[in-house]
Amino acid sequence: MKVLYFDQYFPPEKASGSHLVQDILDGMANSGWEVNVFVPVPTRGVSDEVRESYKKNRIESTRGDRVIIHRLSLCKEGKNPVQRAFRYMIFSIKCFCKALGEKYDVVFTGSGPPTQGFVIGLASRIKGKPFVYNLQDIFPDSLVTTGLATKQSIPWKIGRCIEDSSYRNATRIITISERMRANVLTKGADASKVSVVMNWEDLDTVTQVAKENNPLFEELGIDSNVFTVLYAGNLGGSQGMESFLELAEDAKDLPIQFVIVGEGSEEEHLRSLASSMSLNNLLFRPLQPVSRVAEVYSMADIAYISCAAGVGKAGFPSKAWSIFATGKPVLASFDVDSDLGDAINGSHLGAISDPSDRLSRFKNLKSLFSDAQRRAEAGVNARRFAELNGSRDKAVSSYLEVIESTVN
Repeated sequence: MKVLYFDQYFPPEKASGSHLVQDILDGMANSGWEVNVFVPVPTRGVSDEVRESYKKNRIESTRGDRVIIHRLSLCKEGKNPVQRAFRYMIFSIKCFCKALGEKYDVVFTGSGPPTQGFVIGLASRIKGKPFVYNLQDIFPDSLVTTGLATKQSIPWKIGRCIEDSSYRNATRIITISERMRANVLTKGADASKVSVVMNWEDLDTVTQVAKENNPLFEELGIDSNVFTVLYAGNLGGSQGMESFLELAEDAKDLPIQFVIVGEGSEEEHLRSLASSMSLNNLLFRPLQPVSRVAEVYSMADIAYISCAAGVGKAGFPSKAWSIFATGKPVLASFDVDSDLGDAINGSHLGAISDPSDRLSRFKNLKSLFSDAQRRAEAGVNARRFAELNGSRDKAVSSYLEVIESTVN
């Protein structure tokens, strides 16, 4: 079987969830499929030298030549939202042209950028080929939850048209949580099309690294002897990371260091805000390669997950699986009425409060900080939750079954 695969971020770029793409590609190759992957020339988290090297080498064969990586020429990703939107639009247009011109049995793409489902769905309909749409987040809901639009605005209405077209033209839709599936169904998607496959982590390689054996402390200049609350990942508007700074401010009198390992469009704003708040207990450190995710989260005594209000109701953050795999207790500033909220409360993985509830957030921190036994139990429960629900082999098999069903 020949698969056409599109992805907006790809190694050596540093992006949340990139291991999911690699695992799916491994599964496809191991099944004997031929896969053509189209991605931009790398820009996120790489040097200009690395970017230039990939400009000169646009095609790469991997996995016994079953997977061919094609790098599309594209401008660098900046932090300006208008520039980013332009870049996303150009990428989608290039993907549309490839989906029309390439030979394949099925086309597969994720939901980034937001126009991706629309353009690939349209191309697949013209081409008469099946299209599998992997929803990691839902647009235009994200416009509303991040405050960029209202449900009465023109951008929302345009977004809803894009969304409806994506679902209508998709042969199958894969969502990552039950609430996300319910959201899609309320928008009119055919229930027979929509499957749930939760994200995962490589539980064999992503495990807890003892503090005394973790080289990242020294490399990043972080004191391993100080209690650490850590956030790692993207610093964008949907993460609502102001809550982390508020928590650091509330905990100034406690022997706790707050560490951010990440980058994104909101980084400069957060650094400026931290400076204005005189947060001497807060450290910013650069985003680390995916290969070091176990070391990153193993630095934490408590791992932090956050979202802007409303963002988390229809999804499940992929970073949660890395945290669970390393056996760390979770402190979440996240929509309680969510799949993550159900997991944390139902399986005793830590503590969660709604993003707007600053007082409860601080109470949860103090409770976890003062109770070592509770933290230990939450960490054990987190690892067990990952083993029961985040199996890589099971999830990848589910993806392959959905994709294969479209051509049989």
